[in-house]
Amino acid sequence: MSKPVLWIVIPCYNEEQVLPITAPMFLEKIHSLTAQGLVSDKSRVLFVNDGSRDKTWELIQGFAAQDEHYIGISQSRNRGHQNAVLAGLMEAKSRCDITISIDCDGQDDINAMDEMVKKYLDGAEVVYGVRSRRDTDTFFKRFTAEGFYHVMNALGADIVFNHADYRLISARVLDNFADYKEVNIFLRGMVPLVGFKSEVVTYERHERLAGESHYPLSKMLALAFDGITSLSNKPIRIITGAGIVKARVVYGEKGIEDLSYSPYAVRHVHSLALMQADTIDYTYKSAGREPLNCLFALRGACDDILIVKQGLLTDTSIANIALSDGTHWYTPAHPLLKGTKRAALLEEGILQEKDIRPEDLPSFSTVRLFNAMIDWGELELPVRNIIP
Repeated sequence: MSKPVLWIVIPCYNEEQVLPITAPMFLEKIHSLTAQGLVSDKSRVLFVNDGSRDKTWELIQGFAAQDEHYIGISQSRNRGHQNAVLAGLMEAKSRCDITISIDCDGQDDINAMDEMVKKYLDGAEVVYGVRSRRDTDTFFKRFTAEGFYHVMNALGADIVFNHADYRLISARVLDNFADYKEVNIFLRGMVPLVGFKSEVVTYERHERLAGESHYPLSKMLALAFDGITSLSNKPIRIITGAGIVKARVVYGEKGIEDLSYSPYAVRHVHSLALMQADTIDYTYKSAGREPLNCLFALRGACDDILIVKQGLLTDTSIANIALSDGTHWYTPAHPLLKGTKRAALLEEGILQEKDIRPEDLPSFSTVRLFNAMIDWGELELPVRNIIP
């Protein structure tokens, strides 16, 4: 049996800081696998430039000029991580026997490739790299990530727990995978649908070797949405039967303890009552909203409350806020809850953070309320309707 040709597929977006460190590691891994007799010396390292704005593409071109084992392709613009991985796989499928996709930041254990290739040689067509633990994650990242897998499975999507996009796929599988015409790409859920024999290799994930993550919370949520809408029809059935619904996920020490759905209607807010609460803490959403409910009960004739903590504006009882001075939109720099919609609007440059005090209100004209369920611009009122 001839030795398989391996192409390592690596998506890259603004990775000029880490590529000089990890590119030699990938090349060394090709040489190591070749020396062990596991793969052919025709194996290659394929970098996919995903419309980077820094010197990533120049670095890739330099690597390719120095060593024939390096190959690079570049997308015409930034199309996103999943599309970059898919582009690399489709480029490689007719030129190799197996591919291994992996991020270029050095977090995934490159040495797990040895076991992946061995499992392929033993008959597996797909080998999933699975994290053995998440010790390097923050509490928030760990619970939201694990919660994501539980929610996806609850909605009927077949995904491998704690697996991202570090996987071996044979050219045979990729030939079949090319027939899928899905627009919202979610590879970790699509690959299992193709079938074929699969195995798992566990590994410990490390800290990023250099640079910063290019996968903020907003992109993670977008990926989750693509996964849910691509792989499950339960949300459609729920929406069709009940109109707009909201999902309530309760976390505990062991992960998700409860998942429920209920009808949702946007609250009509025409006035806000300023409410002082210096000790309130709502950094993470909790199942108990008693402190907020107590403040809400004191609103008088107003529709909702705007909470002031330590002399600074924060949030209403249901949403983050933004204030316009006619030129820019500003959101309180110290909200009670750093919502996902807020994070996305900041990342897009629509909002700027600012310490805003009640006495600053006359310098603004308009206030908007927004959250994951209230779209930007959907709920707006004049600042004069904020009642001291």
